[in-house]
Amino acid sequence: MKDLVTSLKEKASEFGNHYNKYIQAVSKHLNTLIQRLEENKKRDAVHILHPAYDFEADLKIVAGVGRTTREKLDLIGTFFALQFLHFNHQAIDQLRMDMIETDADKLFVYRKFMRNVGDNFRRLITHYIVKLLEIFLDTDRSPEFVILSVGTKSDQDDIDVGIIDDCKKNRARFNRAIARISQEMFRFAVSFHFHLSEHIGDHLYSASIKEYKKVLTEEISDYVIINEMLSAAVITGSKKLFEKYQKEIINRYFFHPSADNRYHEGYLRGILGDVYQLLEKPISSNSINFKEDGLRIIKNIICAQKTIFNIKEVNTWDIIEQLKKANPRRKREYNALERSLTFFEIFRYLYQLFVTQDEEILLDDTAFENIRRVAKIIGYQDFGTCRAEEHLLMHYYEHIQNIRNVIPVLINDITDHLTKHSIFSHIFDIRYRGNLAEDFIQKFRFFRGTSFWNDILDNLRTNELLEKFVRDFDSLPSEKRNFVIKEYIEWFKYNLYSLINLLTILGENKKSFLIFKELNEYLMKNIDEVPDFTRNIAYVFNRFPNLINNYFSLNEEKELKFYLQIFQKKIYEKDVDKIIGDLRNLISMHLSSSVFFKRIFLRILDKYPKLINIIKVPERLREFADGLYSDIDSMRTFKARKEKLGDYYDCEFIRVGIKTLSGGTVEEINSEFTQFSDRYIHTLFDICRMEIDRQYTRRIITDDLLAIFAAGGHAREQAYDDDYDIIVLLNSDNPEMLDYCNKIISKMNNEIIKRSTIPHHRFTDYFGRFVILLDEVKKLLSEKRADIFIEKSQILGARLIVGSHRFEEEFMKKIIKPHIFKMKREYINQMIEEINSRHSVNEEKASDINNDIKEGPGGLRDIEMMMLIMKAEFELKEPVNSKLFKIIIDKQKNLAAELTKLAEAFSFLNHLRNVYRLTSAASDTIIPEALETAAEIMGYKNQDLLYQEFKDTTKRVRNTINLIIKKIKKGRRDAG
Repeated sequence: MKDLVTSLKEKASEFGNHYNKYIQAVSKHLNTLIQRLEENKKRDAVHILHPAYDFEADLKIVAGVGRTTREKLDLIGTFFALQFLHFNHQAIDQLRMDMIETDADKLFVYRKFMRNVGDNFRRLITHYIVKLLEIFLDTDRSPEFVILSVGTKSDQDDIDVGIIDDCKKNRARFNRAIARISQEMFRFAVSFHFHLSEHIGDHLYSASIKEYKKVLTEEISDYVIINEMLSAAVITGSKKLFEKYQKEIINRYFFHPSADNRYHEGYLRGILGDVYQLLEKPISSNSINFKEDGLRIIKNIICAQKTIFNIKEVNTWDIIEQLKKANPRRKREYNALERSLTFFEIFRYLYQLFVTQDEEILLDDTAFENIRRVAKIIGYQDFGTCRAEEHLLMHYYEHIQNIRNVIPVLINDITDHLTKHSIFSHIFDIRYRGNLAEDFIQKFRFFRGTSFWNDILDNLRTNELLEKFVRDFDSLPSEKRNFVIKEYIEWFKYNLYSLINLLTILGENKKSFLIFKELNEYLMKNIDEVPDFTRNIAYVFNRFPNLINNYFSLNEEKELKFYLQIFQKKIYEKDVDKIIGDLRNLISMHLSSSVFFKRIFLRILDKYPKLINIIKVPERLREFADGLYSDIDSMRTFKARKEKLGDYYDCEFIRVGIKTLSGGTVEEINSEFTQFSDRYIHTLFDICRMEIDRQYTRRIITDDLLAIFAAGGHAREQAYDDDYDIIVLLNSDNPEMLDYCNKIISKMNNEIIKRSTIPHHRFTDYFGRFVILLDEVKKLLSEKRADIFIEKSQILGARLIVGSHRFEEEFMKKIIKPHIFKMKREYINQMIEEINSRHSVNEEKASDINNDIKEGPGGLRDIEMMMLIMKAEFELKEPVNSKLFKIIIDKQKNLAAELTKLAEAFSFLNHLRNVYRLTSAASDTIIPEALETAAEIMGYKNQDLLYQEFKDTTKRVRNTINLIIKKIKKGRRDAG
């Protein structure tokens, strides 16, 4: 039969290496323990082979058989180690059995297990500490004291304790005794962690209530200490002293209606700030961390709620039960947190029991093997190709997401609580007569170290208070103003989220923009004093990308380049480095974007901030845009459908814009832009038509009678126009149908404007409405005017977007053929005359028109007019785009060289126009000094070379067009 030590070693082999300490203690002293018990005829009274039913009684006997103090210490330490091993084996055996037998919710079993191991472990520890105190401490010559547990009951890596004494006598001797107890705990049990007392008082291990008051009265200090104080439970000592400690110290952090709640407020601001910072951190892709990922967040938010509802329990599960009763409207959220708490606690406990007591686990092959051991114990099995450990980790990440879904709801509740009861409430009253800007920062000093100020900053979003803040700030003398600016940055620099939030609020309002500039300038000059600025702003960006995006939008080129330089200095771990890479991409977007483009991407990124993370991945943006489009039909109201459609348009606009800035070809850009914008117009028409249909008692059928044509740049499949030329035609003179169609187009106009694009309806000036009758167009084009070619060009260049092929055929038959194709000689002559006239006039004008990429001589207008001449000459339907050049070259070989040059110029000028609009301004006037970014994107060494290419191209276009016109005229003369 195996001896006890051998048996223990075999059982303990499944535990982590840190359990060897207990095996060694038993191996070294067990024989002596048994010998002393037998000598005193107490062997049968003490449980050696099995867990003790009454550990306190057994421990007393063990202590009594020791011959010397050292031997007593060795024997009780050995007995603790022995019972600790028995206790853990018994708990795990019970858990394995329960997981086999249970058909109920596994989390119920987990919670029961964790409660039991916590209670039993604390019971063993308490009796062991009491016995050590009896050995080392002369209570008659010691101060009154109480030893408090301020950590989780089931933590077995160390025990967080706080020790309070009455500071009356022999404190030094008392602390020496505690030191010796701590040494014995380290040898045979688990080590003490004196985090609470280390930060309070003059002594290493204990502190008095007076010392607590001295440290905590002037400022909030370390809110982690307060958190531990709020979780304090008596291990041993004077309950009377503990009650005094609760009344005079702990109680001040609970909410008391109609009382001074600044300590309570300070604690909430500190603990919520910690929650925010934990939520800001990216979830690691190669490790897990039980505390950082989940447990600290849950326990902090629950403890914060505890102080609001005056709940005195210290165990988190007990607090949650009481919160469900005190705040039943949040029962769902409490239940969700309870489930995640239980999952994280048992996973952590078992991993630390069987593997290592580290909080962070690197997910390498060894870790997966160890996680598998834990998974098997708590009921996970392999299912097909999904292994148990993978299933467990999947649940781990699901609980992380669960926390991030639930916590914001409770944070909002606490924010509302702060808004109602903050000591700052009267300052942020419009009737406050003091200086808001100065008085806030003075009161803020008490709260140094706290970092949650959402409620206060929300006040500044109201116009009246912001105006008062600006007035009060501006009223400060110059020296005082500079001091206050410094104070704001000094106090907020440890909380980048609140600092950037404040800067953004000030920067987004014209009246406070100057204050933003001053604060921002001071921040940038002293940015080296901000602790680990790059990492912390990356964390804020990870959780609040829209906030950082809005902040960057307020900075000018100099500041953006400053940040870009900072983010290129230091290398961080993989997950943080990815976020910093996204930050660099975002800044590059701001640096390279015109106001025209920036307005669009700020709008969509503000609504969908997570898009910032994929801003440089067009494929992902397309997937997201397609998802938005697919979601339109699921919207319940027409308003929601139009909003979702608008989001789709903006998202696609950004995707194609980024592709342009990344060097996409002009053919690709114009094609993709035309595709999504046509889809937008077509879908918008359908939604608006359904909306108008609801107003009518019967459906009005317009299938082959109504058509929407794109004109202008959209007809030519040209990207990034800042207006939208539309021709809406109706092949009917029915007044009701005309009114019906006008209502549809009117609603469409309202939505198109929201996309920062102005709908421009051709021919509206002639007829006073959006929808034009086909017969009216016939009549208009029949007019004998010298400038009728303008209207004909609009019609000839139009491209059908909404409408049937039958209407298009009718349009061609009744409008294009009789009024343009059959009269093409007259039309072409008018167009040639207009080109010549434009050239002669433009040569006399200032150089700015010569820099107009559209209207200037040799610009896009000249090429478009030339191609409309070709369309009329050869009676073609194809829009003026790159395909049209190829079609005409095939038909007219003698113009192949000239048309090839025009095609190349058309592509270059379109490309330059697209890039210039996105990087500089939505203007057709090229400013040479503004071509730096465009030159880089288009592959030119510098802006001067790009500008010279622009000038050379327009010159070639003029010469080529003149040559083509001469050939056309010669061809006509030769023909007769």
